[in-house]
Amino acid sequence: MIIVGYTGSTDAVPALEAAARLAARSREPLLIVSAFDNPTVDVATYVSFTRPTQAEVEEWYRDVMIEGEQRARAQGAVEVESKVVLGPVPGALIVSATAEDIIVVGHRHHREFASAFLGSVAVQLSGHAPCPVVVVGPEPHEWAGPLVVGVDGSTASRHAVTTAAEWARRFALPLVVASAWQDQVLVGLGEGWALSTLQTGADAVRDATREMIDGIAEEIREQHPDLDVSTRLLHGDPAVALLEATRDATALIVGSRGRGGFSGLLLGSVSHQLIHRSEIPVVVVR
Repeated sequence: MIIVGYTGSTDAVPALEAAARLAARSREPLLIVSAFDNPTVDVATYVSFTRPTQAEVEEWYRDVMIEGEQRARAQGAVEVESKVVLGPVPGALIVSATAEDIIVVGHRHHREFASAFLGSVAVQLSGHAPCPVVVVGPEPHEWAGPLVVGVDGSTASRHAVTTAAEWARRFALPLVVASAWQDQVLVGLGEGWALSTLQTGADAVRDATREMIDGIAEEIREQHPDLDVSTRLLHGDPAVALLEATRDATALIVGSRGRGGFSGLLLGSVSHQLIHRSEIPVVVVR
């Protein structure tokens, strides 16, 4: 099932329509979820809030849900349902999902300092949802072009590869296995052998990265012989390189944390940057 968060606002429309097209392509049901959370007050106040009933909230959102279902069917989705949940948006989507589902949410591409660290529904979901989370930007999106999976050899990226292969089969799309290698910086080198040592190290990193993605691609071909699988070796900062190399892709799939992630962090730095900067949907896999 495809699950999409929807508020009825203009910002929420691209995600809804992208989710509806994905449901139409895969012939899967679409569930539209809205959430109502009581306002929070950070200072003492004499104003009290009465928690609304489920029936009241459903009545408040009735027109929004009807409009959302109409938009979804206009994009080709056939089996469409909607519901309103009392509580925060991330929790409403998480409790609606299982490991086999896909959650789709919108993102405004805010790049301010505060947005990088606070309050993003997309970031919260990507770190806690039981299933892959598709983060869709503000522009309309068609599901055309290859799926690209970014790998770095970590356990999280291996999970991303498994998901990517399943999605390529599920949505009948070609798959590209991509990884970026970076020049190594060695401190304290001197004399004439410094440059040759650096070049040798760079060559080794590049060759190891190439060997890794070739091996992963071969494993996918063995498991899914009908898939169109290719590789792409990139050079430079992983987030920047992936963003540049995936402009023609249908989506970019990455793990929630890479080799440098700490278990207590919500997301790895690369996946976090991609969510905030990518022009195509980013799929985050835990």
